[in-house]
Formats: sequence, C-alpha cells, structure tokens
Amino acid sequence: MIDGNTFDVTTLEATLDYTPRVYQHYAGICIYYCNFDYLLFRKTWCEDYQGASLDLLRVTNGERIENPGSRVEIGDSKVRLRLTVDGRSLSFAYQVGDAAFQTIGPAYDMSEFSDEFCTGGEFTGTSVGLFCVDALFHSQEALFSDVVLRQEV
Repeated sequence: MIDGNTFDVTTLEATLDYTPRVYQHYAGICIYYCNFDYLLFRKTWCEDYQGASLDLLRVTNGERIENPGSRVEIGDSKVRLRLTVDGRSLSFAYQVGDAAFQTIGPAYDMSEFSDEFCTGGEFTGTSVGLFCVDALFHSQEALFSDVVLRQEV
C-alpha cells in the first residue's frame, strides 16, 4: 500500500548475467518473508545438464522443497526474470533474448508468506528482491540490469 492505494498486481523484473560453476552458486529474484519462509527463482548449476539451469527453491516453515519439474536448462545466456504477485497468486517467468516470456513452476499462494502461515523463523516482513549466493568460494558475482518494479492499482 502506498498513499492509501492497494495494489492488485506487483511485478519485479530483472535481467541476470550470471555463470554458475558449481551447485553452490545461484542468483536470481526472490520473495522473502523470513529465514524459514521464502522462495528463490534462481539460475544455478545443474549436475544433470552439466550446465546452468533455472529452477525454484521453496523454503516453507524451515523445510527446503526443490521442484525438479520446474527445472529448465538455460546455458550461459543472459536471462530476464519476472516475479508477479496478482492478488493472492505468485508466479514466475523467464525470457531469453527476444523470445516470449515462459512461465516456470506452479502458481503459489501469497498467504503462505505471513505470520499466520509461518510457524518459526524470525519475522522480517514480505519483500521481493535480488540475490546472489556463493556458498563455496564467497566470491561469485551476479550482474543485474534493467531492474523494474511495477505496481498497478
């Protein structure tokens, strides 16, 4: 809510230039409630493809839930990522080059990012953002460009 307006649709988009080398490297966009409740839309290394892929990682009440059915081989190309909150529905999509956006994964229920749903963790408040993790070397960088946050009444 800004200036008394409630937004029906919020969209975060960013272009990601990132080359993961191991599965401990990942970067992308996220929705974050607290350390026990978040969802990452990430570009990471995939052992199955022996290259980069996009996937969704959900942590709900501290339980890590990977959705291998949402994994897409992406290679080293730049990719445009999109997170959309439409009412109580959260969805993700990606675009490579001039191709149309492709939806990835299921739609998620935004009510799961709340005090009423989360049974643990430390309250932060629901927010969207960009992230980069190098859990191995602590030196990998991600380049984000053309970041746009749109809110429609």
